[in-house]
Amino acid sequence: MKKTTVNLYLSRYILLRDAIEDAEQGRVPKTSNYEWVRCRTCGKVLFRLESGSHAGHFVTKGHGGASGVYYDERNVHTQCHKCNVWEEGNSIEYHKFMLEKYGEEVIEELRLKHKLPRPHKIDYYGIFYRESWKALRKEKGLKK
Repeated sequence: MKKTTVNLYLSRYILLRDAIEDAEQGRVPKTSNYEWVRCRTCGKVLFRLESGSHAGHFVTKGHGGASGVYYDERNVHTQCHKCNVWEEGNSIEYHKFMLEKYGEEVIEELRLKHKLPRPHKIDYYGIFYRESWKALRKEKGLKK
């Protein structure tokens, strides 16, 4: 499986996971297709199926993200295009979000994990996130 395909499935899974969480916690309107999701760093409400919705990494490729931490779903959350691209991850706000959601221990684990080699071949992650995305869709009765 190509890396671009793996990243596509990772992104689809993360955006849907976060949209479901946001809807169930009342942060966005609950719709039958879970179309809406919030940027984890600036709070902007995004349409999940548009190109402006990104799956942004806390520990980025530039910080060793291509290693063991890149496909760890605790490291990846919804971000808007502005935060993910123009603000290069909006690291200060992302750190605040990560502290609140996971705590300092997980942040340190992710930072240490990026120095280790990826534990699985790329195909493993592609299959894992494709199947996880399909399972979430099936669980919620979604087509997209």
